[in-house]
Amino acid sequence: MSAISEAAHDEDESLACESEKCHWRNLLTDQMRETLQDANFSAGLATLIIGFWLNCAIIMSEKLRSEKCYRNLLNYTIAATVRRAVPVVFMTLPFRCLIECIGYSNLTCDFFGFVDTFIAVFELESLTQVCIERLIYALYIYKGWINPDWHNKLFVSISLFLAFLYSTLPLLGYGSYGKDFDCMNCTFDILLPTKAAYKLIVIVIFVLKNLKPTVVITFSLNFTRWLEVNKIKVNNKNEIVFTLSICIVVLVNIVFWFPIFLVRASVVMAQILHSNTEMIWSPCFVMWAISMHWISPAVAMIGLIWYNPRVRAKMTNLVSLRPIDSNEPTPPPTPAQPAQDTTPPPAQDTKAIKTN
Repeated sequence: MSAISEAAHDEDESLACESEKCHWRNLLTDQMRETLQDANFSAGLATLIIGFWLNCAIIMSEKLRSEKCYRNLLNYTIAATVRRAVPVVFMTLPFRCLIECIGYSNLTCDFFGFVDTFIAVFELESLTQVCIERLIYALYIYKGWINPDWHNKLFVSISLFLAFLYSTLPLLGYGSYGKDFDCMNCTFDILLPTKAAYKLIVIVIFVLKNLKPTVVITFSLNFTRWLEVNKIKVNNKNEIVFTLSICIVVLVNIVFWFPIFLVRASVVMAQILHSNTEMIWSPCFVMWAISMHWISPAVAMIGLIWYNPRVRAKMTNLVSLRPIDSNEPTPPPTPAQPAQDTTPPPAQDTKAIKTN
């Protein structure tokens, strides 16, 4: 028992040491951090279950998997699921204790910051590419062009490139990775450097990471809906349902992301205008903003499942072999035809015919 107590005491001292290195260590109390950690764990576990179920349904459905829009959607749902699953795995397995015993605390923050930024950017850019794909699909129908097959490969390549670019820049000295507001997770540090050139680079990265995808997503979906309603007639009802499903996903993500964006943007603006990092938001609001952002993929996936009947049908019949996800509705059964009289006609009297 003494060895266990000493190990627990050493772990508490290690966590306290890590908290002391955090710039926001006085923002939340230890009790608030524990509550936030439990809430994020529950949100991550819910996202892991729902995302795994949804991804399996799309992958196992031959009809959904064959459509480019759903293959493009898989990039977003898989990235969102993996990002929320990583903390769940590292909180349930003794990886964190093992890394802390090694003693590479700075390397650990850089490593987890790189992984979190890479997956977060890929998640957001994948959702952006889904909206761009909707716009391109509507434009190609309006112009009468044939939609090529290489668009999906281009979308994935762009998302991977931007994710690698944004996550690598802090490792090259353009920005840095640091503790987030909860002093538990590492992410892209919004504390601006002292040099003007590096400060400008960090501000540009912050704007491109957050505002650029929001503007592109909003414009793409609005223009797509305008084309679908006013300029083109989409004969396939499933395409309209999918576009509206993406509208629900985007709306949930924007609403749930906006509070944490306000917190981060206010810190950046305070450094630009007043050269300080004074927090204007209450600790409860910061906790609520972090939790809202973390649970957003689960709520967005639930909205997608609720509105899209094809996805919902496949998820409720995940192992069924029935063709429930076909493009056309199942025709009603043909009514039974009345039985025909197969009795042969009576034989005529040949003698009577000859006599006549």
